[in-house]
Amino acid sequence: MSFRSLGKLFKTKKTDKQESKEISLPAESFHKSIQMLLAYSGQHLTEAGSENREVLLDSPSGCGLHSVAVLRCLGRSHGLAGSDPFEDLEIDKIVDVFIDLLNKIQAIGAEELDSQASPFDEQMALACLAKLDAVVATNRGHLALSKLTWADFLLAGMWEHVRQALDLSSDQFANIELLVQQLTAVPAVKTALERTHDST
Repeated sequence: MSFRSLGKLFKTKKTDKQESKEISLPAESFHKSIQMLLAYSGQHLTEAGSENREVLLDSPSGCGLHSVAVLRCLGRSHGLAGSDPFEDLEIDKIVDVFIDLLNKIQAIGAEELDSQASPFDEQMALACLAKLDAVVATNRGHLALSKLTWADFLLAGMWEHVRQALDLSSDQFANIELLVQQLTAVPAVKTALERTHDST
């Protein structure tokens, strides 16, 4: 996919009432995180058609492979990133930790199919989450910079997946749980998530 065609994902759409952006992305990847960030910013997310979804996922530049890059870009576009490169670095460092954890969780299924796959270390995963929970506690309820950033939406959108994969109870990692609850309780975000749930 060329940069020009990728740019179509960020096409401005004007309505009679206001100007907003309608961004089409495949349902796979971090759809929920992107949806929440856009809803918080007063914008909308629509799923790409089946043909567009296949093109995106098959392409080396597809958003299915670069959802974090999309979130980072949207975060900068909507004032949910760092104020300078050093603050962006702080966000990226904590996101890298979380992505590494997600990659290890995704590998759980591979163990069942490949006896040579590295065994999943659940205690390591729980220790990693404990550190992330402590980071949230020391950053005033956020993952980085003591303020709301796109990293918080990444975590909130993927949290249910992490909880199910590790069979976590709702009282574990209280600081992360509170962050997720506060974001999903934002009226615009809550409405967007309910609309998605009702359509499934």
